[in-house]
Amino acid sequence: MTDFQVLLLFGGAVTFFAATVAGITGFGYGLVSVPLLVLALPPKVVVPAVTTHIFLVSLLILLEVIKNVDLRRIWPLMVTGLMGLPLGVYVLLVLSEGVLRTIVGVVIVFFALALLLGLNLTIRNEKLALLPVGVTSGLLASGIAMAGPPVILFFSNQGMQRQVFRANLAAYFVFLNMITVPAHAASGLFTGEVIRFALLFLPTLVAGMVFGSFLSRKVPEAQFHRVVLVVVLCSGLLSLTSGLGLF
Repeated sequence: MTDFQVLLLFGGAVTFFAATVAGITGFGYGLVSVPLLVLALPPKVVVPAVTTHIFLVSLLILLEVIKNVDLRRIWPLMVTGLMGLPLGVYVLLVLSEGVLRTIVGVVIVFFALALLLGLNLTIRNEKLALLPVGVTSGLLASGIAMAGPPVILFFSNQGMQRQVFRANLAAYFVFLNMITVPAHAASGLFTGEVIRFALLFLPTLVAGMVFGSFLSRKVPEAQFHRVVLVVVLCSGLLSLTSGLGLF
């Protein structure tokens, strides 16, 4: 097979699996896809392309659970998330591929281990806590296409019901990526290569979302969630070792 055919098969498999995860849990597309795709493509191609995919995935989820969105609870997150976007774009523009892969790996490993170990923090002033959570999330969104880790970890510790959790995450990701995508474009990151790969893997993304939605009604979420975290942890370790030149 040619290099392009290998890339097509690999990228299709990654995006299908990542979209399946997102369809079941309501998050995880960037967490699963970015550390694997950067093994085959430059981060400056992967991040803008995956950002457009995350927007589409989040929009599909939001349309399904929009009645459960609690805007009063997430509007501070939306405001603070915007504050971190410019720094994330700058990071993506100036850092080397190895450093970006390392950052991706560290973020994912920390996030996955925290959830696997059942990290719980008692947070009384939720609105005040959303300031660092939102800023960090915005930075990660535009820098490495991973807005989720701080927000998911925060919401998971606040005892949100499943549908409210999924709806609030989807609404936040749609809002944040509505800003992130134009910010990437304005910074010159949306090259012909980025657009080509973003469109190339749309069919596997949609197929994965459909399959994930089907599985979400068949598979106990708690069991699948743990399997997903193990896979995400492995992806993060792979990205970390690649960034450090160990792979």
